[in-house]
Amino acid sequence: MLDEELKRIWNASTQQERVKLDLALLLQDVDNQLRALDRGIKFRNVLEIGVAVFLLPMFLISAVFIPFLLSKIGSIILMGFCAFLIYKLKKVRAQKPKDVALPLKEYLQEQRLYLQQEMRLLTTVAYWYIAPFVVGMSLFFIGFAEIGAEGLWLKVVGAIVLGIVIYFLNQWELNRRLKPMLEKLNQTISSLQV
Repeated sequence: MLDEELKRIWNASTQQERVKLDLALLLQDVDNQLRALDRGIKFRNVLEIGVAVFLLPMFLISAVFIPFLLSKIGSIILMGFCAFLIYKLKKVRAQKPKDVALPLKEYLQEQRLYLQQEMRLLTTVAYWYIAPFVVGMSLFFIGFAEIGAEGLWLKVVGAIVLGIVIYFLNQWELNRRLKPMLEKLNQTISSLQV
């Protein structure tokens, strides 16, 4: 009964009313998807910043107390990596639009700019995230070769494999969630211009 009544109302409405209804549904859908995406980004940031804050003093202790030069260099690289990771994630997060009182079109355009910054993080992850991590961890482990520790090359290969996994997870997230959201934002912004 309700379906038939909705169909009757839909058929009786004018084209302009239909467009308004479609636009309202589109905006609601975009808003829901933006909120879900933001929760995922916020969770990632809290997790990664938390791990970096936890590891910073550990690498500082390693740099001070481990006697092997390559391990010290690796620890210093990893400390720089952790500090840069915190900076980079916070810098991009600070660009998230906060002023919801903006006109709708401007708000969506700012959301698009923020989403493009998040996408840039994921497309360049090999340079600013994976390379310093793998180099630092590799040097840290290789430094222990001075005492003949066994299994070091396995740890270096493990760091490289972890870097590759991180890269593909980021690319998967980029293609699965961020690019479709950008397309939807572009579609919504262009429908507002009509």
